[in-house]
Amino acid sequence: MTELAAHLAQTPFSQSIVVPILQEELSTYDGFFSLVTIAPTGDVVAWEPSGPSLSNLKDRDYFQNALATRQAYVSDGRAGARSATARFMPLVVIAAPIMTTDGNVRGVLAASLNLEKFTNFGRDYATISRGRITILDRQNHFVYSNSPSYAFMQQLHKLVHTSAQAKDAFFYYQENAGSDRQLVVPATVLKSSWKVFVQQPVSEIDREISQYYLMTMALVLIAVAISSAVAHVLSRKLTLPIDGLVQRVRGFTLRGC
Repeated sequence: MTELAAHLAQTPFSQSIVVPILQEELSTYDGFFSLVTIAPTGDVVAWEPSGPSLSNLKDRDYFQNALATRQAYVSDGRAGARSATARFMPLVVIAAPIMTTDGNVRGVLAASLNLEKFTNFGRDYATISRGRITILDRQNHFVYSNSPSYAFMQQLHKLVHTSAQAKDAFFYYQENAGSDRQLVVPATVLKSSWKVFVQQPVSEIDREISQYYLMTMALVLIAVAISSAVAHVLSRKLTLPIDGLVQRVRGFTLRGC
């Protein structure tokens, strides 16, 4: 976003010139549903793909924050975006100011984020047995999880409150009396204040630890058995010649007497 905004800062700010740039960005990166450039007055300069009939976005929080702070801004999630695989997806907008070389704000670049890309997180954490990753916006609204346990925009106050009281880098959490006790590692994205929680049932961790110890014991027993067999073979190879030599010396001594 910031690189594209920097590129637009050096480009004539007209629809005919900006649209091809937005089209090229969308063709090379599929993490956005759409891109829109907005003038400081809130008027839409270019929208790709063609967006709603709105011609002014000055009332949008992402436009106001990016314009006022001159920094990138991530909006809270809200319903409205559709996707090919889901009927409704949360709509999250990332906005960045388009700054001129003299430090003035030329406009705002806004992008509608494709949250289906968050499924990559689920694949990254697939090696964690029964692991769950949950993402909340700054208002503690549920945005994404690789588990269907929560509904979109559900507020997870208990999870956030338990996290805030934790004194360590992790904490234990139980949603209700009938649910599994979870080991949770939280993190907060500094620029957006979004919260990320990686969770795994304690029972699953205990099971993996038990399996680890059983496997370790089995390997130790196998190693002991192999060592004993090797020691027995080496002992026979070393002691048999010595026993033979002793027997021959005894025989020679007896005959000599």
